[in-house]
Amino acid sequence: MAVNNVQIFQLGIRDQFNGVTEREQRYAHHKARAAWYGARIILEQVSLESRPIFDFILELHRACSANWDAIVGQVGMERDQLRQFLTYAATFLSNSSYYPGDPVSEEEIAMVSRILEQNSILPENTRIRRVNNSANDSEVLVASVQRDDDASRIRTFPTPGLKGVIRLIRGDHSSALENICNELTQAAKFAANDTQVDFLPKYAESFQTGSLNTYRESQRIWDRDEAPRVDFSSIHTLAYCSSIIFPGINLPNYNDIRQEDGFKNVIISNRMATESRALQYPFIDPSEAETFTKHKFPAYHWWVVLHELLGHGTGQTMVETEEGKQNFDIDNPPISPLTGKSITTWYKPGQTWTGQFADLATTVDECRAELQLDVDGLRGLSNFNVNTGAHFAVLKCLLLDGNGAVTVVHDGLAKTVRVRVDQSKILTHGKVALGSMLLRLHMYRCTADASACRAYYEELSAVDGEYLEWRETVLANKPPPFVFVHANTFLDGEKVVLREYEPTAEGVIQSWAERSV
Repeated sequence: MAVNNVQIFQLGIRDQFNGVTEREQRYAHHKARAAWYGARIILEQVSLESRPIFDFILELHRACSANWDAIVGQVGMERDQLRQFLTYAATFLSNSSYYPGDPVSEEEIAMVSRILEQNSILPENTRIRRVNNSANDSEVLVASVQRDDDASRIRTFPTPGLKGVIRLIRGDHSSALENICNELTQAAKFAANDTQVDFLPKYAESFQTGSLNTYRESQRIWDRDEAPRVDFSSIHTLAYCSSIIFPGINLPNYNDIRQEDGFKNVIISNRMATESRALQYPFIDPSEAETFTKHKFPAYHWWVVLHELLGHGTGQTMVETEEGKQNFDIDNPPISPLTGKSITTWYKPGQTWTGQFADLATTVDECRAELQLDVDGLRGLSNFNVNTGAHFAVLKCLLLDGNGAVTVVHDGLAKTVRVRVDQSKILTHGKVALGSMLLRLHMYRCTADASACRAYYEELSAVDGEYLEWRETVLANKPPPFVFVHANTFLDGEKVVLREYEPTAEGVIQSWAERSV
């Protein structure tokens, strides 16, 4: 339902939950609780204000005993004002993606990342904190239950030129991670097989110690858990603690593990189902509206499948291990289809896709996996600032190199923008243009050629000139954002009770209040 510029949907799970055994329900309950305990970690990563706002909303819910109308009379608030607050609260609880304060510069991040890489320290569970506003000294906080309270246990590394030091300190988000580990330990008691029994303790250990090598080992074990009825690869989500709930996902998020051990493709059906009921951008030409509506959801389903399976699931990265060995013949390197010559770049020991490509990693990989065209490209204009874009890069490629396969008709005065497709040119020109673009991105990723990728992709995704005018029209037609209401599970003795909530702002707030995280 749409309320005050927010679309609220219930992620229904009851039929699926009732279809598994009591033991499996207990396993799912503890895994879900572990996920929800991550909420405060997300809040702490967003801003200093996020946790107090979160606590204020839930305390207000408790103070009025969920009778929000009582507030109107008590504080002299108008009903429209109350509705605006409830909409804000529901939206905040579903998305707090805002990063204020004194940011660390890109140069500082690059310097710290290089030092971590040189010392074989993976960066994914760390964050940087300045020390007394010093430009030379930094603290790298590592998420873990274990704390480095004793100064003698803190590892230090000199910065270039010996002008300062970097201190590696464990114990970030310690309390939340301890709760997560406790729930994972409980979940292990209800595991369905030996693989899950092996996976969960190792998974919890990674959060205890902050060791990403241990975490990676747990992901290799999880990858061997084939076709489980419950774990976080379920096709219906019980708990998804994130600002963005993707309709599908490819796991694990490590290229080498995908290559060596395999991966899982997940479609989240109760998330996907909302697409058919949601308000969408009006970018379709009226002459094609009926056809678009008829085929939209089936096409969307197959897009998600292929996006995860072929987009994120294909491609072998060229890697040199710590032992100086490569996963390719160094004396007869592979030939790059871009140059017709042997490749000259690859991932060196300690280097990763995210580490090398930094801010480009996510957007390039999504663009590399993307199959949605045209309408989604315009929608992408609203989700990024004027200097960046992901889906838009696909559309721009077709506009520049598709020889008229796709055109955009924009009327700035009427605030309308329409996509038109010349179906006769899709295979002959559009496919060729996209194939060339995807090959480039694919090779840059496989060979760790971050500099060439940046030069190509930043130009391709740049939003300037007439595209800025399109963006203004896109923003003027932007539909209400999505907000999702998840169910909760509770223990009643040894049994698990599922509780679902109404798709309203009040329902969103109540669901979070009853999670007690």
